[in-house]
Amino acid sequence: MGPDHDDSPRPDSRLLASGSADASVTLWEFATRQRLHAFTGHTARVNAVTFSPDGTLLASASDDTTVKLWDVARHAEVTALTTHKAPVHTVAFSPDGKLLASGNGLVQQEAGSLGGLIKIWDVATYQEIAQFSDPDSPAVLALAFSPDSRSLLSSSGQTIRLWQVAEQSISQTFVGHTDNVTSVAFSADGKTIASSSWDGTVRLWDPQPLPFAYALSFQGHPVSKGKGNTWTTTSADGLYLLSVDASNILRVWDSDGRRLTSPFQARGAKIEVAALNRSGQRIATGASDGTIQLWDLQGQLVGPPFTGHSQAVLSITFSPDDQHLVSGSQDGTIRVWDLHGQAIGEPFTGHTNAVWWVAFSPDGQRIVSGGEDQTVRLWDLQGHQLGQPFRGHTARVMVVTFSPDSQTIASGSANGTIVLWKLDGTLRRLLNADKSVVGALAFSPDGKRLVSGSADGMVRVWNLQGSITHQFQADNEVFTVRFSADGQRILIGGKDDMFHVWQWNVGWHAGLQAACERVRSHPRITQAEVEEAQEIRAICKQFASVTWPETSSQGAEDCP
Repeated sequence: MGPDHDDSPRPDSRLLASGSADASVTLWEFATRQRLHAFTGHTARVNAVTFSPDGTLLASASDDTTVKLWDVARHAEVTALTTHKAPVHTVAFSPDGKLLASGNGLVQQEAGSLGGLIKIWDVATYQEIAQFSDPDSPAVLALAFSPDSRSLLSSSGQTIRLWQVAEQSISQTFVGHTDNVTSVAFSADGKTIASSSWDGTVRLWDPQPLPFAYALSFQGHPVSKGKGNTWTTTSADGLYLLSVDASNILRVWDSDGRRLTSPFQARGAKIEVAALNRSGQRIATGASDGTIQLWDLQGQLVGPPFTGHSQAVLSITFSPDDQHLVSGSQDGTIRVWDLHGQAIGEPFTGHTNAVWWVAFSPDGQRIVSGGEDQTVRLWDLQGHQLGQPFRGHTARVMVVTFSPDSQTIASGSANGTIVLWKLDGTLRRLLNADKSVVGALAFSPDGKRLVSGSADGMVRVWNLQGSITHQFQADNEVFTVRFSADGQRILIGGKDDMFHVWQWNVGWHAGLQAACERVRSHPRITQAEVEEAQEIRAICKQFASVTWPETSSQGAEDCP
């Protein structure tokens, strides 16, 4: 909460307004220090006051849970905004004068306290048009719009957040203060953020740095062989990556781009899908003829093919303990297998068409599936359907996944929608990505974020309130996304035969290292006699520990 008086001069600096603990709002003439008028109407302490950009309105925020608008010239109350349920600590007009933002403190309910809430109001109609909520944040103490009115700064406790107003999403978070941040502001050009805190410091921040920075990319398969038709996936913990090209050639990598095995070719029908176990030591492949095969990293078959599906295998995954497999097929059934190829129990039946994705819950107690019939279904390990089909999608369900606590299911569909479900099939949240097929989903290890990948190459990070917090563009269709075990990286695999790794909040050193890795194979940089290449290579070696081979020719390991 701010001091007893919050002063905010109007643009021409002739008037000053103050809000007081006695519930009054006072208008002063700045030059003479003369009190011109006292507005009354609040019933509790006034925490903040601010003029509209044109100086005709004055807004005040109070512990009585209201925001009031006052006509400066007529010395009259215009309206009261009354939908806050807790003391309102701060209020701010957008520079274009069209919007008003207000922020309240903690809301006490029987189930506990809810985080601070920000409301956006249309100044012309006095109607609430949006609200931002971050359940993990305490009371909202300060607000400020960017010069273009598109972004909004908020402070809660020691943390500053930058919101995109139209998207109602957080684009950046600034951490560094050690006590409550009581004031935030943009510079006139919008290129700098200033904040002050009870910790006795004023800090300046750059609002522009990318929340994710490109870390590295590496070629899964030579383009001449894969021709863009590569299946990519990762182990459950994101430590190992697998790529399979159109010729059934498989390669395994670690998340730093180091190839762990020699490539090998899986003989037989076309591989439709593949999976790595958690240890990265076994590969399961599902083929167009309905068979499943298990491989070691040397390309040797482990046991006979798994047979039982009558049509192509479209999804396959290992159980959390790596002791079982679950598969979904174009024949509409789901099967659970031991690692010797023996089907456990009868096929799971219920879907009326192809099963596009199956997944174990992290606790290993349930299986979720998504299908062509636009439903999501939950099963126990014996194949009993738990409850009714989850209905809400209007196109085929392409991908499903569990949250780390096994209590939430996320599903993505062919028309670009993502749904968060409770285990009883109740729709928890509908996320509208776009109209492009959502083919990849993964929760962060802490369960607070969800990353999605689409056919248009867009990768988005969501909070569980349904807002996009970050997004970036991959080069081609995205087949797989995965957070690293520490939640600091996102691994992406797609149709461009490449794996991409994006790092969360990297500093300059990691950024330089990423840039050096990216140009490492550039033909001009590999020419040691080029002066420009020598300079770049010297910088990369000195500051990023990235080196080049002695010769510019780089052979590519190939398969017979």
